[in-house]
Amino acid sequence: MEASHSGTAYKLNNGLWMPKVGLGTYRIKEKESIVNAIVDVGYRHIDTAWVYENEEIVGDAIHDAIEKS
Repeated sequence: MEASHSGTAYKLNNGLWMPKVGLGTYRIKEKESIVNAIVDVGYRHIDTAWVYENEEIVGDAIHDAIEKS
């Protein structure tokens, strides 16, 4: 299983895999671009931070993307 992820993900200490490329959400103020990145491009690693002050938008976007899947 490790070899199948080695080019696209990092193996974490707990044995789980994290994608190497993530969607940064700094300065994103509308959710549609996040939804499109998740659904159309396939992002599964979403970088967020409390200081971005867009938690609700990011959460709504993830919810909408799951609903579209």
